[in-house]
Amino acid sequence: MPPAENGASSSPILHVEKISLSFGGIKAIQNVDFKVNPGEIFAIIGPNGAGKTSTINSISGFYHPQQGRILFEGQDITHLPTYKRAPLGIARTFQNIALYTHMTTLDNLMAARHIFMKSGLISGAIYWDVFKFLPPNLRDSIGKYWKPAIQEDVENRAIVEEVIDFLEMNHVRKRTVGTLAYGLRKRVELGRALVLQPKLLLLDEPMAGMNVEEKEDMARFILDIHDYNGTTIVLIEHDMGLVMDIADRIVVLDFGQKIAEGTPDEIRRDPKVIEAYLGEETV
Repeated sequence: MPPAENGASSSPILHVEKISLSFGGIKAIQNVDFKVNPGEIFAIIGPNGAGKTSTINSISGFYHPQQGRILFEGQDITHLPTYKRAPLGIARTFQNIALYTHMTTLDNLMAARHIFMKSGLISGAIYWDVFKFLPPNLRDSIGKYWKPAIQEDVENRAIVEEVIDFLEMNHVRKRTVGTLAYGLRKRVELGRALVLQPKLLLLDEPMAGMNVEEKEDMARFILDIHDYNGTTIVLIEHDMGLVMDIADRIVVLDFGQKIAEGTPDEIRRDPKVIEAYLGEETV
């Protein structure tokens, strides 16, 4: 998997600055504030309805908080449209799988690369509809006229193929996604985010609904993604054993408010967290 360009910096890559989000009379997020440093695995935990997914949705641009700011690499992206955040280096997965179920694994991953495709409509259409079916010798002789589209396709496919290899999906690369087992579909969704070569990867319950073996595989992939190039990861997950094992820092939400932030050891011992979420027996 090709590494994203994550420059070393002491400044936070992400600053969620006192954001609040309401839906009518429902306060989903209230004055939530935290910073994520480059290269961290940062977890957001809390009971159901605590505001975790609303926070992720605000970072990715699906929601726009009414108060506060969201800064990515120092740039205010609070009201930036979603489609403008992906080119900045923000990618995400969803709690509920959101794939093109009638397309193959390969096609799903290629679809995610569309934001990097810059060749014109005519050259691209000619390449896809005609040129790719010509004999190799004929393609070589006239290829210079469609070089931008060809080069673009080659580069995008190379990235997609590396992600397929990285996530061990070669055996399903041409399978229709809707026919895959649940755990594999979650892996395809992770792959679709990875082909964007993100600087910041947002994972919304990537292991929800998985069996033990599938969870172990997904945890291994998440650690490999992080270790390979220091990708910054913001993770929502209910499996506390996993979170405590892999997260560098954790923020805890309850009823839309931040009640704690710190290392896994600090969170385990925080009285507010024990009362609201972990419970005495767990500790």
